[in-house]
Amino acid sequence: MPSKPCEYVQAIVNPLVSFTEETSIPKSILETWITEVVTNVTNQFYSCVNDVLESAQKTEESLRRLKKAKEKSVVSSKGVSDDDKIKQQLLVDVSSYRDRILEINPKSEEKGILKKLVELVETAIEKSER
Repeated sequence: MPSKPCEYVQAIVNPLVSFTEETSIPKSILETWITEVVTNVTNQFYSCVNDVLESAQKTEESLRRLKKAKEKSVVSSKGVSDDDKIKQQLLVDVSSYRDRILEINPKSEEKGILKKLVELVETAIEKSER
């Protein structure tokens, strides 16, 4: 099962971290800018994660139907599916993203979009466990 975030998470966050560390902009203005940037980036990230989850779910359902139609009499083994691995990787990525963003700007949590992003993946995992 995935345990480390993908490189794209660092690619998203590192420019923000560098900017906050290297700028001489007053802190109050910087916080406002970073909060706006984080909100926009997180909304786009949410949309991408949602698309991946929907695609993975549709693919998994199609594979299940095909397998069921092909082998009705064979008992299937319940192991870790690709869908489970995808969801776990997304949870690792989203959690890492949230943690890094909160390090540079704790006010980002006030808008709730970071929480909503994590809940999206956690809900998908919970649904697949039922």
